[in-house]
Amino acid sequence: MEKIKNINIDAWRYLANIPKCNWARHAFSVEIKCDHVTNNFTESFNAWVGELRGKNILALDDGLRQKFMKKLHKRYQKGCTWTSRLTPHVTGKLKDIASESRKCSLTMASENTFEVADVDKSYIVKLHERTCECGAFQLTGIPCKHAALGAIYRREKLESYCDAAFSRDQYLKTYAFMINPIPHMNRWPPMEDVTPAVVLPPPLRRRAGRPRRNRRRAPDEGAPASQHKRSISFRCSKCGAFGHNRRTCQGAPVAEKRGSSTSANQVAERRGRPGRGIANTGLAGSVIWVIVAVVYLQNMHKEMC
Repeated sequence: MEKIKNINIDAWRYLANIPKCNWARHAFSVEIKCDHVTNNFTESFNAWVGELRGKNILALDDGLRQKFMKKLHKRYQKGCTWTSRLTPHVTGKLKDIASESRKCSLTMASENTFEVADVDKSYIVKLHERTCECGAFQLTGIPCKHAALGAIYRREKLESYCDAAFSRDQYLKTYAFMINPIPHMNRWPPMEDVTPAVVLPPPLRRRAGRPRRNRRRAPDEGAPASQHKRSISFRCSKCGAFGHNRRTCQGAPVAEKRGSSTSANQVAERRGRPGRGIANTGLAGSVIWVIVAVVYLQNMHKEMC
């Protein structure tokens, strides 16, 4: 906090009024096995609900029921196809951690206790207690790169040190719950003695700014498929250069790979079209052709005389 105070006093005052368990990673609970607290879930949920947010309360409730019923069954079916002990996301994460662990060095103290050097710091790892001095092992339930180096040194599988919450069995238990289908509202029994007879919507409070629809992505996540840049190289049909098209062409000379330069006239001659030299463009070209024609006629007149 003192470092934050020296950098930005306003940020220090703001954070001082918020419990550390809500924003400081070292104060997070190690029981939930999550290393960040964010409202990304609500933003993703609002985008997932979509047009249902503008419906009346009954249509909203029934629409959410159908979406949840479909989502639970779809994820349960997806989990049934997995063959590994852990979920694919955690399996891929372990591969990255194992790759990062190669940058560290290990010194054994006992069969289960190690001292792992990482750049200019060292951390104590106790595999039998599933703890590391960096705190990431306890917080996430997944071996950090320091603990992973110890497990790899002992020729053990990293998945054996992962928390049971990341297993395939726990995933299936999470989505094994079924939401029962219900008939259409026209077949519902009539309600009697309902008070009040008319239910008004709650007051609407709109906040300033555009509502967020896309969640903040973690540093280790890639960009969405819709945001991937195309790797197509465009070639101008006007000058033959790469990187732009005919509409944005500036008509500048094009440099070839071997160091020689090719002008726009040469490119045009290769394609069988007249170049863009001074004799073929604008008023100057017209004047030159008139002079050439006059000189030619004078020479013809002298020869005839």
